Amino acid sequence: MSLINNNKLLHFITIGCLLGDASLQTFNGKTWRLRFLQSDQHKDYLFHLYDLYKPFVHSPPKLGQDKQGNKCWSFNTITFPELDYYANLFYTKKGSKFIKKVSLDILNPQNFNDLS
Repeated sequence: MSLINNNKLLHFITIGCLLGDASLQTFNGKTWRLRFLQSDQHKDYLFHLYDLYKPFVHSPPKLGQDKQGNKCWSFNTITFPELDYYANLFYTKKGSKFIKKVSLDILNPQNFNDLS
């Protein structure tokens, strides 16, 4: 059972973020971590996400630079095998992000009833 799946709201936020610009990272193909990266302009949004994922994070967001040299903020969750569920939804076996039809099926509006 996933730590994130235990919280239905956080589960759907994770899906939404992965449909957007969040990513999953793995170093061994078995355990994963969520990575969040936002420009300095969207710092408040990133810190809001950090507050939501704080139980799964060891260190606060850090200021850095993206590949173009722009200021950006980022944080990572801890690495844990339960994120494999999301990796199977959004990533190919070779590690490329790919939105599969099954990923979109879980966005059925009925799944959003009674979010807690």
